Amino acid sequence: MLEYIFFHKSLADEFTEQLQTLSIPSESKDDDMGFVIAISDDLDDERIDQANEIYEILLAKSEDLLEEEGAAPEKNIAAITLNLNDGRAVQALVRPDLLNRILGVISLQELNEFVEAITDAVDNPDDRPICQR
Repeated sequence: MLEYIFFHKSLADEFTEQLQTLSIPSESKDDDMGFVIAISDDLDDERIDQANEIYEILLAKSEDLLEEEGAAPEKNIAAITLNLNDGRAVQALVRPDLLNRILGVISLQELNEFVEAITDAVDNPDDRPICQR
């Protein structure tokens, strides 16, 4: 599953509505950090790209809303979900401006692949040299 987090319910609702318009099924849940919308990572690349584009636009809106609200520094954060081998999902906190810069260069799917590779390396350390893997 690809998870998208929002700090404003209105933006989470807008994301869900836009996904429905594109016939992309999603699941919603409230989280300690905010509102999480998940879609299947088995969708075709075009549909995942569409969802990522919508999210990037709404993420920028979220940052603007937080600034307008004069959000406390602890609210002005974003998170990347790490799915561990034991079934737990944990979140790594990231500054929204940093995440926006990263997503300006690579897609959310590419970022997820990168994070999954790191998580897998931590969960399953392999001390062999790279040339032997």
